[in-house]
Amino acid sequence: MFTLKDGFVEAIVRGKKSELLCADDYAKLRQCESLSDLKLYLASKYYHAELQSGTDAPDPARLVRSCTNKFVNDFQQLAALASEPLATVLNYIVYSFMIDNVILIMTGALAGRSFTELSESCHPLGFFDSIENLLVASDLQEIHRLVLVDSPISGYFTECLGHGSLDETRVEFIRNSVYKVYLEDFISSCNILQGKSKKFSSLLNLLYFEADRRVISISISSVDTEMSTSDKIRLFPKYGYLFPTGQMELASCTSLEKVKTVLAKYGSYCPYLSRFGTVEPGSFDKVLYDEEMFLSEEAFRCESGYAIFVAYVKLFEQELRNIMWISECLVQQQKLRIDEGLVYT
Repeated sequence: MFTLKDGFVEAIVRGKKSELLCADDYAKLRQCESLSDLKLYLASKYYHAELQSGTDAPDPARLVRSCTNKFVNDFQQLAALASEPLATVLNYIVYSFMIDNVILIMTGALAGRSFTELSESCHPLGFFDSIENLLVASDLQEIHRLVLVDSPISGYFTECLGHGSLDETRVEFIRNSVYKVYLEDFISSCNILQGKSKKFSSLLNLLYFEADRRVISISISSVDTEMSTSDKIRLFPKYGYLFPTGQMELASCTSLEKVKTVLAKYGSYCPYLSRFGTVEPGSFDKVLYDEEMFLSEEAFRCESGYAIFVAYVKLFEQELRNIMWISECLVQQQKLRIDEGLVYT
């Protein structure tokens, strides 16, 4: 059934994945001396249509926005061709960008930034009609009534907003709470769909990793805070390879060394976790990005399944992060640091 309904869309994705930057491309990008050089090389590759116009080199943010537009156009093409259950999977991908945009604008509103300014940082896939109303909502209830009530992500925020006013601590709590509910819903839907198709096992593997990533991130960021063990557990998704025992152990950690020790202990289940025992805290994110890229590449090596659609998005997002890192290094004349922030397979 997958081949009959979604095989054509899968073929498109596999073709687009082959156009992403590879090791040889990054070797050439390391030789760029300026943002103009970077733009010229990218324009000769996958981003020709987006970067061929204009003669002046853009700033890093504008360059990445242009490259992002290529991803958005390709994703929307896939969504237009998708039938169920692939359409549902693609919808869940869009929901994550919508959540990101809502949280970003909430944070920006606290700093008094305008919607015009904030919208430039929002992801194009995550826009919806009422999102601009976030800047006029005076409290959490108005955010739901004016912004979220008619959006597909309304249900994720309903039980997380509560009452009262916004502050930075509250926004961070909402972010973690909403992603917990979102991930649990996505995984639960995949478990239901897996009963009708065996093409969801690799996708569940990616989602379990994402659940573990959130648990790890919360565990690290909550060190030296007043967050209690029970508060952390309430924010942990009830899925993942660390659930439930590993989550309980991480929730009780009071130092980074204890977090590293717990994660290394579970290396036999997930080999990448053993790396946390030997890296510095500043490299934690890179360990997670490395594993995400490995799992995404593995999804493309497997037989046909729905994981490759999520994997393609993850690979493209990392490529955009790499382009931003290279751009910033060139602008700040820190070319020798380019390798420090690159993640690719």
